[in-house]
Amino acid sequence: MPPLLNARFALTRGRLPIRGCPSSVPTLHAECGRQDAVYFAVMPVIGGAHHVAFTVTDVERSSAWYCDLLGLVSVLSGDDEQVSYRVLAHPASGWLMGLRQYHARPGGAFDEFRTGLDHFAFTVADRSELDAWEQELRRRGDIPFTPIAQTSIGTVIVFRDPDGIQLEFWLPLA
Repeated sequence: MPPLLNARFALTRGRLPIRGCPSSVPTLHAECGRQDAVYFAVMPVIGGAHHVAFTVTDVERSSAWYCDLLGLVSVLSGDDEQVSYRVLAHPASGWLMGLRQYHARPGGAFDEFRTGLDHFAFTVADRSELDAWEQELRRRGDIPFTPIAQTSIGTVIVFRDPDGIQLEFWLPLA
């Protein structure tokens, strides 16, 4: 098959003949009749993060904390004998955060050294936003945080929520 037909053939079957794509997996495409034709199966695209949900020890306290610090608003809540939950939304972006308090479970402190979540990073657009977050955390005075630090992959402020969940304001390298 000519290269253009190979590309069309591959496209109709969800494969793109793109070499060198870091998210692609090389596969032999035997259906085209050429055993030497290597195609790359492209993974479905992730459009970003829709929400994150944290288990907390006091859903009311955590909801108030996240709403106050990040400007989130409560859009949904529920309580029963097993769980109390709150869904918070960022008004400008629509990004969602869930908070869940399980009543029958012991409420221990967060520990990033246990299997599960290590930390969660909120992206900022530029250095001036990161500087503004550092000033805001300093102004509040009740949220321990690290000063802005440069890493090999970005610039970061590390802080923790009331349950000790490690959070970051993150500026990726350009």
